[in-house]
Amino acid sequence: GPKTLSSNLTEIKIKSPLLKKQFGENSHIRVTDIDYYRTCPRKFFIEKILGLEPPQIREYGIEPLLLGTIIHKIMEELISKPFRDLDELRRNAEVLIERHLNAVQIDRYWKNFIKDSFGLALSDIFEVESELRDEGYIFMKAEIPVEGEVVRGIRLRGKIDRVDKKGDSVEILDYKTGSSRLSSSQVIKNGATLQLFLYATLMKIMGFKVDRVGIYSMKDVSISWIPGKTDKRNSMTVDDFAIASLKFLEETVSDMRDGTFTAKPLNEQTCRNCHERAYCPYLQADA
Repeated sequence: GPKTLSSNLTEIKIKSPLLKKQFGENSHIRVTDIDYYRTCPRKFFIEKILGLEPPQIREYGIEPLLLGTIIHKIMEELISKPFRDLDELRRNAEVLIERHLNAVQIDRYWKNFIKDSFGLALSDIFEVESELRDEGYIFMKAEIPVEGEVVRGIRLRGKIDRVDKKGDSVEILDYKTGSSRLSSSQVIKNGATLQLFLYATLMKIMGFKVDRVGIYSMKDVSISWIPGKTDKRNSMTVDDFAIASLKFLEETVSDMRDGTFTAKPLNEQTCRNCHERAYCPYLQADA
């Protein structure tokens, strides 16, 4: 009978010196690449190794990456400057927003959109920052480059968005422009969002004691923490999550080095927006 399309769809497995150069024992693997690969190894191969992007009709909008960069830069400077009250935070923010928006080539509509959105979020940002301050944390540094051998034969490098200090310990924060939450069970069971725990391990190598890690969602203007309240009740610390993360890291890097780029999403949601849907063995197997 005629061959179906799905019978021609094969998994990607390659042997290449390029992989050794990028993920071998002498290379520094980017922390963000670990989570990207785990999201779906096949998608990672197509987008990150081959650098292929689907042709797109340009929508009238602002590139998510550019939006993220602008918001990161504004937040980085805004929080690194002391402020006594909301008015002072607002005054500082207005100057920064103006400066950063003038430095990029985007339509006036989007500049006003960012300005208005940030303006509306400022009182919530002030609340979040005041709460951190009340807990005894003070801003230490933004955009911290880190690198090191987290387990034998695996070297990582990355950049931490923000670190706050409390006595002799620290907390690590990652800014996200969308809604984003950390899930303790997903980290332990599935190795989701390893990034922050790998950063925590790198900070530990550098001699820091890490209390907690958090995702700072700029959309919701709230922070999702691990360990959260329930984790603390169960006596779980950052170290417990870091140990679990290192186990997943070893599996992941072993697969990367083997050249295994299986179509296997960590979360089914990934498939919904994937440009590879029609050519994917994972999806077409059921078709």
